[in-house]
Amino acid sequence: MPKKRGRPESKNPKDEMVHFAYTREEKEKLENFAKNKNVSISEFIRLAIEEKIRRIENPELATTGINNTKILRELLKNQKLLDEKNSLIVERLDTYNQIINTLELLKPRVNNIYLKEKMEKMKTVLKAYNGELKPKKLEELTGFDGNTIKEILAYYNDIFTITINGGIKLNE
Repeated sequence: MPKKRGRPESKNPKDEMVHFAYTREEKEKLENFAKNKNVSISEFIRLAIEEKIRRIENPELATTGINNTKILRELLKNQKLLDEKNSLIVERLDTYNQIINTLELLKPRVNNIYLKEKMEKMKTVLKAYNGELKPKKLEELTGFDGNTIKEILAYYNDIFTITINGGIKLNE
């Protein structure tokens, strides 16, 4: 079998051709620019097309004055990563808000259980002292602060009564 000649096979062969008309001045300008930048005319045109497409697809980058394609690609890649992170943050914030809303819904139930335990202790103390005590004495015997006792009295007003002389008693 004869040995193959020519360029080695490429994974992405450049076998498509484009022909266009341009002036002699444009040709000279293109040749000089490509020569000064050490790229072929074909490579220069490919890069120019890629740059033009990038600017059309990303107009915000066209006005930055940045001409380095590698930097712009890196910026676009980083912007995509930031967008993904932002999306994840928004998703987690939504989950957080759902948890907060659920906790707010559970709060009255938890408070009810908390107050019920405190109410039972208050009932036990009042029964032990013949059903009536002054608020300060009730605070001392239960270990509850005045606000907790007021909250229990307000929530369980069918169980407790404030007497005319300022005491707290059990309703029978």
